[in-house]
Amino acid sequence: MKIFRHILTIVCAVTLSLLPMSCGIVDIEIDEQETTLTYDMRLNHDTVYVMPCDTFALTPIFTPDSVSTHDVYFLSAAEDIAKVENNSIIAVGPGETRITAISVLNNVEAYCDVFVMNQWSLNTSEFSDDMVVYAKVTVDGQPFNPSTQRIAAFAGPEFRGEGHLIELAGETYIRFRIYSHMDWGNDEPTEPAMIRFGLYNRENLSFSYSEQFLTFDGETHGSPSSPMNISF
Repeated sequence: MKIFRHILTIVCAVTLSLLPMSCGIVDIEIDEQETTLTYDMRLNHDTVYVMPCDTFALTPIFTPDSVSTHDVYFLSAAEDIAKVENNSIIAVGPGETRITAISVLNNVEAYCDVFVMNQWSLNTSEFSDDMVVYAKVTVDGQPFNPSTQRIAAFAGPEFRGEGHLIELAGETYIRFRIYSHMDWGNDEPTEPAMIRFGLYNRENLSFSYSEQFLTFDGETHGSPSSPMNISF
């Protein structure tokens, strides 16, 4: 015969501020014998990169998988960065936070670090010059997929222009228009910007940089007939 007991789990919305926490009490019925089992829990993602307003799911994975319930509670350490709604995670604003998943069995915890990136937007009037790059882009040996991937140029961590898919003479390319400065005054950098390329993969919630760098020189790099190769 199975023996059941009731536990009162206090669920709190934890924030990084000094404001009082918002907590709720949930009455959960648990198999007394099952709580003595040893098991591990992890999430299908331990680190994700997303844009504001992106929504994604975190799925608990149990070892062994034979536990009677896979139910968990999700808590966000900073709801102004990422919040939980109906078991989905919603990116709210730029920053870094941690989502904690708590199993209703034994309160086992697993974590996912969430990095919400700045929106890729640019006021081009702030820059004195631009340059154009034509490129063929591959990701793990496969052609760039605009339905699940975005690519952009960066000077250090600063966004300087997004690449867009174009078609010419039956061939597809990524065209970048990249912005920076060539007029080195007192208020401008003392050296030309070093440009690198970053890829946001919305399918696996990752962000990575390519190994290619360009010095910002106001010129055109590559062409539709002879594009640069950028790989991730």
